[in-house]
Formats: sequence, structure tokens, C-alpha cells
Amino acid sequence: MKKRAMFYILLFLFNLFSLYFIMKLFAADQLVQYVLYEENISESPRLTAYVLYICCLTNLYFQFFTWMEYFFKDKI
Repeated sequence: MKKRAMFYILLFLFNLFSLYFIMKLFAADQLVQYVLYEENISESPRLTAYVLYICCLTNLYFQFFTWMEYFFKDKI
């Protein structure tokens, strides 16, 4: 198998795998970080999850577009 095809397959699987974890991040209400002197900081991961979700979906969209262009090009 060609290296380029293997790279596209691995990239596709990585994006699907990361979508799973992004969905789990959407389910989290807050993240708690413990810092020195036992103070804790809590923050919502929603904005980070939205950015990662949009990035992952655009990666999948452009990869799908590249595959469709390759499979449906005219071979003369």
C-alpha cells in the first residue's frame, strides 16, 4: 500500500478517535485544577470543545473532499 494512502487512512481514524474524546469533553461540566496551597480553579471546557470540534470536522470535510476529487476525476 502506498505511503500516502496509509497516511490518509491514519488521519481519518485519528480524526474519528478525537471526535470521540471531544464528545466526552462536551459532557464535562467543569474541569478542576489544583494549584499550590490547595487552591482550586474550575473552568468550563465548552469553548475549547467547540474549537476542537470545528477543527476536527473541517479536517474530515477537506479529507472527504480530497477523496471524492481523487475517485471521481476523469481518467483519459
